[in-house]
Amino acid sequence: MNRKAIICAGCAGAVVLIGLILHAGVSIHPEEDSVITVYGEKPAPVPGVKATMFGSDISDQIIISDATDPSRVGMYPIRYQYRILGIPLKTVTIDSVVADMDAPEIELEEGAICFSRVGEDWSYPTYLIHDNYDPDEAIKITLEGDADPAKRGTYPAQLKACDTSGNCAMRSLRVVVGDAAEEDFLPERFDLDKLDVDHYLLTPNEQPADDATFRELYWIGDSNILNLGEYDGLPGDRVVARYAMGPATFDLPIHYGNVQQTYSAADLVSWMKPKRVILMMGEAEAGSGDPIKLAEEYGKCLDELKEVSPDTKIYVSAILPIRKGSTEAAASQEQINRVNYCLLQMCKEKEIPMLCADSWLKDESGYGIPDYYLEDGFHLQAKDFPAYTDYVRYCLK
Repeated sequence: MNRKAIICAGCAGAVVLIGLILHAGVSIHPEEDSVITVYGEKPAPVPGVKATMFGSDISDQIIISDATDPSRVGMYPIRYQYRILGIPLKTVTIDSVVADMDAPEIELEEGAICFSRVGEDWSYPTYLIHDNYDPDEAIKITLEGDADPAKRGTYPAQLKACDTSGNCAMRSLRVVVGDAAEEDFLPERFDLDKLDVDHYLLTPNEQPADDATFRELYWIGDSNILNLGEYDGLPGDRVVARYAMGPATFDLPIHYGNVQQTYSAADLVSWMKPKRVILMMGEAEAGSGDPIKLAEEYGKCLDELKEVSPDTKIYVSAILPIRKGSTEAAASQEQINRVNYCLLQMCKEKEIPMLCADSWLKDESGYGIPDYYLEDGFHLQAKDFPAYTDYVRYCLK
């Protein structure tokens, strides 16, 4: 090796040695080991740094570079670097994490109950998934349930949605295996008569009940019943009603004789001991998404009436249909159909006859006959009250 080469090699070695010494003398300590930014929120501040070189503070000479992209979930480097003459001498890196912390949202369009006919495969109710970060196709959907399609009953089930970050949401469902499937509740297909396999629906007789029998009825219910009394569709002294009456508000004060009272429907029944009572309520609560629960709560109201007046003959009237396109009704026609089906099962359990005026109030579309309704699409017009009351009169036995 010639002299020049030896000198160059020596110089290079010296530079390396000096670099190693300087590198060893530099200490860089970020104030945090890592930093987390929650996706969709304000980015976390970059941690500060303390640095020395052979005991002297060089913190203000540390160059910090942050590669974090707060618009994308992932792990990114934050580099703390000390340079001499533009040459990196020492670099320390910490992790910057952009994390998705929100689970997907599960929207059940018609509630958490799904129906299946005995012996047929069942499907989950229609649902929509919303996530703050992942596209719909990236969400993993798991459907779990042990419903026995060969055996009548109500079974628990779950719908689970997980995003790519491992955040999961679950919705509890109930599967009803019986006489109806989901498609049976479509307005154009729904026929409660055909679903009444145990014949608890009253059917119209050839002749209507006489006036004396008809006047035995006390009508308990929500705004449609209230209107029947106020607009001469029914005798005011036989109407016991309140706007938006339902199981949740059954014990609140009612109107009676077209006057606001301080007592409840059950109080009045306990005093009057009527021969017959027809109960129609729950339209305001039908959109809750759980027709089984609504029917169960409805049954408790019936129990209350039977307890205070055991000899009273009680009828349950199905929730009336709505006009197609109604934007003010509390529930869709499909959901009203589900509730009425569950009310039918409840009537079967309690051996109470049920009235369903669908055949008198609906057209071929499965919605209420348009001309019968006020502009809101769910209250009957006064002139068309007889379409309902005549049906009841023909069904009384």
